[in-house]
Amino acid sequence: GSLRVQSIAGQGSSFTLSLPLVERNDSAHSDLDEPVATLSTYHRRRVHYVEDNETNVEVMRGILAQRPQIELSVSLTGLDGLAAIRTLRPDVILLDMHLPDISGMELLRHLRSEGATASIPVVVVSADALQAQVNEALQLGAVRYLTKPVNVSDLLSILDDILMGTDTVFGEGII
Repeated sequence: GSLRVQSIAGQGSSFTLSLPLVERNDSAHSDLDEPVATLSTYHRRRVHYVEDNETNVEVMRGILAQRPQIELSVSLTGLDGLAAIRTLRPDVILLDMHLPDISGMELLRHLRSEGATASIPVVVVSADALQAQVNEALQLGAVRYLTKPVNVSDLLSILDDILMGTDTVFGEGII
């Protein structure tokens, strides 16, 4: 895949994310095959991404476009993220560690200390790969810690695993 960024002074930036199309041949199937978990095995889910870098947000939008049943919402600061998460109650939180107002670690502490948000799975997505940082986030309750640039298949696999175990929370009647 590739990411193209075009900036025009005074007019802003545009981002183009190109991902390769993967063709799958699932036509060969026997009674011995176990069903494989694919994007059709779970329905509508909410994912909230707390990330201040707009390029990273657009890259994540491109990745999650491979899961059309996921509704992605975004907050650009930690405090906005906390307020949005309290209101939206997403199925999963994707969390950057470096935010402009409070640290991702501090936001993780807040999320884990509040009854309404304590059980929402948090996946850290950060450029910070220091083992002490990874260990602290996991000890505070993050379910996974992914380093940027994120491996697309790892991220989708982790999200699929988490989201298949949750109940549909919106889109009544789709269950």
